[in-house]
Amino acid sequence: MLCLGCAFLVPRPEYRWRAERYGRDYAAMADRLDGDGNDGEAREYRHLAGQCTDLAHLMRRLEEAEADLGWRPLYRELPAGRPDAEHDDGDHSLGAAVTDEHEKADT
Repeated sequence: MLCLGCAFLVPRPEYRWRAERYGRDYAAMADRLDGDGNDGEAREYRHLAGQCTDLAHLMRRLEEAEADLGWRPLYRELPAGRPDAEHDDGDHSLGAAVTDEHEKADT
């Protein structure tokens, strides 16, 4: 999944294939919509395809910088896992979160 337009998107080069594939798929969808006469949606899908192309280009440049210059992005320096993993009870379901909130409200 790519969060196109999201300020929190981390352009990780190892996921460049996703940006490239989504870009091809969005462009193909735009062509189909164009053929059906749906210009508005076709424009939107072309815009998404362009964002994917830009993202893939950025990912390629980051990959080159890492390989050629020895530069390491910050996310590679961070420890694996979640920061609060030591306090984790292991239940990440939505139902558990809702139940926890209801239990707090009842007390």
